[in-house]
Amino acid sequence: MRLMRDIGFDFYWYDKYTQNLSARGFEYDESMKGEIEAITCIEAFEHFANPIEEIEKMLSISKNIIFTTELLPNPIPKPQDWWYYALEDGQHISFYSSKTLNFIAQKYGLKYVNLRWFHIFTQKKISNLQLKVALFSHKFEFYKLLKRIRGLKSKIWEDFESMRKCRRI
Repeated sequence: MRLMRDIGFDFYWYDKYTQNLSARGFEYDESMKGEIEAITCIEAFEHFANPIEEIEKMLSISKNIIFTTELLPNPIPKPQDWWYYALEDGQHISFYSSKTLNFIAQKYGLKYVNLRWFHIFTQKKISNLQLKVALFSHKFEFYKLLKRIRGLKSKIWEDFESMRKCRRI
């Protein structure tokens, strides 16, 4: 989250299971509903005890969810044959196939695109080529071009000033 703000994106933090250590002062709150363009959910879908309930909560905030998870192979591997089960930790409890994620997207009238472990539920039309360019553009510092096109500027100073004002009160 901090890195995205440093690039210039207006990102906010939320995690009901973890203390905010790196983004204090920039937490998401309910009053922002309807203003959020997209939710990013990195390495979390496999932790959901009730995936549909969690997805519905996210969709109440934004109709664009960008997330990562490994797809369940076909045929389904035995527990000892797939590293992603993470049996030693017991934290991965939900697993998804491409068919499942397509079904979820259709259930909510969304499109689903993916590139291996990277997935998007959205109302917008995104091609796999667009996704590939976006994912691998960091190698060519594409974000610098994106910053110029979208007029983004780092939020480091703005965030520093905001946090400094909070400390004075």
